[in-house]
Amino acid sequence: ELARGMSYVPNKPSLAHVIEGDEGTAAMAEGATRGRATPNSPQWARVEAENPIKPYMTAVLEGGDPAREAKAASERITAILAGSG
Repeated sequence: ELARGMSYVPNKPSLAHVIEGDEGTAAMAEGATRGRATPNSPQWARVEAENPIKPYMTAVLEGGDPAREAKAASERITAILAGSG
């Protein structure tokens, strides 16, 4: 009832049936099956603040090479998490 009433995504796939008919929550649940938690790192706040994904997405949407831009974003995130960025 809580999941349906508040549009929460259930924390177990076996509970997915409780949000049937709620297209928005069902879409979030589908995405959550592929999601991961953020790294347990004190540097993660710097990654969030700098947001290297935004320039990656902008470059790709403007015609940049997805693989090259992804590599650059990944390297930037890695450097920040390592404390060298």
